Amino acid sequence: MYADRSLLSAVDDSKRLKPGRREQLVTQIASLATVALGWVDPASIDAIGIAHATHQAMRAAIGALSASSADAMICGNGWFGRRVSGDAITPTFVLVDGYRIIGTSLPQQPIVRGDRSCLCIAAASIVAKVARDHFMSDVGDCYPDFKFADHKGYGTLTHFRALRAHGLTPLHRRSFQPMKYLAGRNDYVRGLLPPPASGRGTISQTVQLDFL
Repeated sequence: MYADRSLLSAVDDSKRLKPGRREQLVTQIASLATVALGWVDPASIDAIGIAHATHQAMRAAIGALSASSADAMICGNGWFGRRVSGDAITPTFVLVDGYRIIGTSLPQQPIVRGDRSCLCIAAASIVAKVARDHFMSDVGDCYPDFKFADHKGYGTLTHFRALRAHGLTPLHRRSFQPMKYLAGRNDYVRGLLPPPASGRGTISQTVQLDFL
């Protein structure tokens, strides 16, 4: 990140910013920095666990920083990284929110709650949040009954009611405990999922959701 806090004085933990402000800041961040994203798909998260998947996504983003061109992807089985702005760079040091990234040889400094104390990590949290929200809005067209554009996949009552009525989509992690319960009660979500509006199941317990 090539900027000082005076240029990005509004940057903060993404959770403490309103959506409109995040959208403004992500444009400024992308104009000042080389930015890359890392993703792991839900099936892979189920296979390797959320902790390993998180490390894989971070490694993918680090690798994508040196991709040959913006929007060029590096990818593997169930994951990919993509550089979305700035010139290709070769990272030499990593600042990471929380705990050390497993599987990278780069020197790194983990910072607990780094999104509230480190400009680079806070900026990265904004980029990641905006990318995730855009993805959920885009994919919402495929599953209109779930209204993903409204709640972005978080544990709202609207989301819960859609799950109760329509079962799981391929976006939901089956290994997440509330999803395990739903998968057990709605057998049709195993294997090929029918269109979201078809098939119905019932559940009797309240769940809290955050599947991505």
